[in-house]
Amino acid sequence: MTELRDLTPHTSITQEQAGRDGRQRRLLRTFLPEMVGLERLLAEAPEVATTRVVERVVMKDLSLPIYQVDIGSARPDVPAVLIVGGVHGLERIGSQVVMAWLKSLLARVTWDEHLAGLLQKVRITLLPILNPGGMYLNQRSNPNGVDLMRNAPITAQDRSTFLLGGQRISPRLPWYTGDPEQGMEPENQALEAVIQELLPGRRSACRWTAIPALACRIRSGFPTPTGDDPCAGLLRSWR
Repeated sequence: MTELRDLTPHTSITQEQAGRDGRQRRLLRTFLPEMVGLERLLAEAPEVATTRVVERVVMKDLSLPIYQVDIGSARPDVPAVLIVGGVHGLERIGSQVVMAWLKSLLARVTWDEHLAGLLQKVRITLLPILNPGGMYLNQRSNPNGVDLMRNAPITAQDRSTFLLGGQRISPRLPWYTGDPEQGMEPENQALEAVIQELLPGRRSACRWTAIPALACRIRSGFPTPTGDDPCAGLLRSWR
């Protein structure tokens, strides 16, 4: 029988799958089908995409990878776009939208010469499932009970809504920011490392986070405790 590692150039996928036993594979299919779908998509991806594991979230039963996918130019001076999904474990649709967009892009790039040319002028990086542990547990926070959207090395400079703006009372309550003495959570440290890798030397860069609302939308920018958006007007500057 032909092995998956003989069919795909993406060794990070085969290595992850080879390390799981039958029970762990069943757990993934049951509680985190998005990861199963993502690995299948990446295993079938053309070589125009590169994949790697930037962090692992260790659970009681198995280790869950955080995958980074890169498409486009490797030049350090071209504009970069970072697309993130699955920040909150309950918001599965964010990851599903990112994966659907990625699937469409990978299918088009094999025949669309205009798209292939455009990808020579931009770098696209994706983290389709930033919070695999929370998604596996079907909870908003990560496995430590920390809301990744409210976990940062600094606090908001302006007054924020009680609890909703982040709280340090208990991880049993929603919007827990985590213990500041423990630093940022591993998922956010991985995100920070990816951003630090992308930014140096670039004229412009932007992060898009897929979040659910009345209808799923893409939120752009780098939200900061000051409320400033360094990406404001970025799309106008690319025209």
